[in-house]
Amino acid sequence: MKRGNVNIISSNYTSKKYFVGFIIISFLIISILVRVPNINRPLSYHHEWLTSTVLRTQQIWYEKGDFTHRFLPIMTYDNKADRNINNQANLKDEEGNFYYTSYPPFAYIFPYVIFRLFNVYPDVLPLQIFNIAIHFISSLFILLIISLLTNKYYINKVNIPALLGFSIYLFSPASLWFHSNVYMSDMLVQPFFIIGIYLFLKIIKNEGKLISCVLLGIINFFMIYTEWLGVFFAFAVFIYALFNMKEVSIRMVLPCITISSIASLSLTIWHYSQISGLDAFIKSSMKKYLYRSGFSQYSAIGLDYSNLTSWKRIVSHYYHGYLPFLIILCIVALMYLAVLKKYPTRDILHRNKIEAVSLYLCIVPVLMHHVVFFNFTSIHDFSVLKTGIFISIITSLIYLRLVNTFCKDISDKTRTLKIGVINSIIILMTMLSLYIYQADVIEDNTLFYKEIGQIIASNADDNEIVFIKTIDFKILPQIVFYAHRNIAKWKNELKARELLNLNETERGVVFIFDLKNKQISKEYIYQ
Repeated sequence: MKRGNVNIISSNYTSKKYFVGFIIISFLIISILVRVPNINRPLSYHHEWLTSTVLRTQQIWYEKGDFTHRFLPIMTYDNKADRNINNQANLKDEEGNFYYTSYPPFAYIFPYVIFRLFNVYPDVLPLQIFNIAIHFISSLFILLIISLLTNKYYINKVNIPALLGFSIYLFSPASLWFHSNVYMSDMLVQPFFIIGIYLFLKIIKNEGKLISCVLLGIINFFMIYTEWLGVFFAFAVFIYALFNMKEVSIRMVLPCITISSIASLSLTIWHYSQISGLDAFIKSSMKKYLYRSGFSQYSAIGLDYSNLTSWKRIVSHYYHGYLPFLIILCIVALMYLAVLKKYPTRDILHRNKIEAVSLYLCIVPVLMHHVVFFNFTSIHDFSVLKTGIFISIITSLIYLRLVNTFCKDISDKTRTLKIGVINSIIILMTMLSLYIYQADVIEDNTLFYKEIGQIIASNADDNEIVFIKTIDFKILPQIVFYAHRNIAKWKNELKARELLNLNETERGVVFIFDLKNKQISKEYIYQ
């Protein structure tokens, strides 16, 4: 009899695993299919300048040789005529090469190493495939986090809250767009952030021993070496550890987090100091921070803490990035609050420490990032991508509480009806999310930047400095990427000749754009 029961349980467990695997793969396929029309098309407007920025650096590395530029994020192409032209960069070396140092460099290095291993030239499609892969990994670890928190309620059953959290991060409009067409450090940091939370929760549950602490340190190192969110994560873990030193497992966390944080920050500072010295790097970083910080006298385009427009923009970012799932969160939260009103003795977290820690780690580093880089947050809608983790987990946990309450307090028929209604709303909101994604990415002309870049590429020799002469036209990174040349904005003839002399170049080609009539002509300037 016991053996028969064991066989039944084993069979149910295997069936559950296969079913969950089928659901995960099916959802992944749907998330890919909905993005197919936008994959491998020319880079266009909505923050795809980030993708072009990364690809410019990777292509320069690839073409010049892996170690020539020491994996520094160079933005200057390998022509004498391209030097001393600042296209979206921060620091310049003594040879006139510019570098983009707003982020640590690992988001450039990691996919590049993978491309090199498979002998793939860094280009739009490979980078988008890499981005989708880290989206799936991020979603999968959100599922693992929620499973870790809720498994005791779903022994030999399909863990619906875990699948819900997985779906929220997988199908949010923000995730669908920024984890495919737009790639930068803000995207690569996501799986490190989520895996870091998962490892720390395992340590809290005493499921992880020394190996989990070491892995947490490694993940923390690469998180900080990718994006500044890692610094805030390390700080949040450090503060928690200080107040919980009585726990043996936490005592091992403190040195791992401290050592990995210092090592990663030191490596970043040393690495970027190779460009033009430590002093120049610090001055450049401080200037960039003040530009993105939210202090009124320095903030980009006037978006500071006191400007109401800044706050409206942040609300808009969340509205466009997560609206359908914020609706679900509000619905389940309001329904559960109604239950608490009926049964006031119940605690929304049931004094569950590990759940509280998970929410603490999900939201505190993000809020710190929002506050410290307030101007950055208000300008860039991809700044809210990191909040998707918190939205996914808290929605799943409240959903779990609500369903468990239904199971205890109402009849089978009523329970089935109420849960069916909630699940139907979740399905409808997921469909709405896919619709919003499709509607938001429609653009008038996705060929615009590529066409201009290719005209420049085919009409400028490598030994000619490229100028653009036009009114109210920005030299965007997408154009530079497709031109495969650095491009100087035409100011006047005197300034143009100064650049020719500086680069020891005899001739420059001046492209004249009439955007109103969509006409392009060119002329030449000589020393």
